[in-house]
Amino acid sequence: RGLPAAARPAPAHRADRRAARRRPPAGETASRRHRRVVDLPVREFDAQAPAGLRADRETAVRLGERQVPEPDVVVVTAEAYERDTPSTYCPPGDVVPAVEAVSPDSEDRDRDTGPREYAMAGIRCFWRGERDGDRTVGYGYERDPAAGAFALTGIHRDRLETSVPFDVGIDPTAVGARSRRAGAFSPSRTRRSARPACRGSPRSWRRRPPA
Repeated sequence: RGLPAAARPAPAHRADRRAARRRPPAGETASRRHRRVVDLPVREFDAQAPAGLRADRETAVRLGERQVPEPDVVVVTAEAYERDTPSTYCPPGDVVPAVEAVSPDSEDRDRDTGPREYAMAGIRCFWRGERDGDRTVGYGYERDPAAGAFALTGIHRDRLETSVPFDVGIDPTAVGARSRRAGAFSPSRTRRSARPACRGSPRSWRRRPPA
């Protein structure tokens, strides 16, 4: 009662509201993490795929009349990537691998329902990425044509490497890392480019004879 207002402890409900304002919602954090996991295979598959293939994200694949899932990542033929019609989906025959990044609200579908549907539709390969503690683990699958189902080909914790359906290597620990752009300036090149080299620099003015 005798304490000044500034020294009085804040009511519990007020402290909770302050903490909630500082802390991002759980769904927002999961969504941001999921987006970063998806960014990695899109970037790496598109860079390493042969000339006739392109990687894309969240492309609808028409498996049946009422089955049109959207895998997080697909690698499709270049013709399907550029095709105008149909523009809202591609048939499973255009999909080389389908890739899913598991999130808490899609775990059942990404682990079970989705792969079964992709295999039944004839998609040759399926890759799944999910978190194990503070790291991302990649699971690779290849379709067994006799069983019409996917068989596990490997669990990749440090580096995902496969030659089917094409040679590709991905480091799962690089999720969220800044990508290196081709031709990016190194510090030494940047320092060289900052040197005065144009005719209008003060150094050249001193050498210019008077008019």
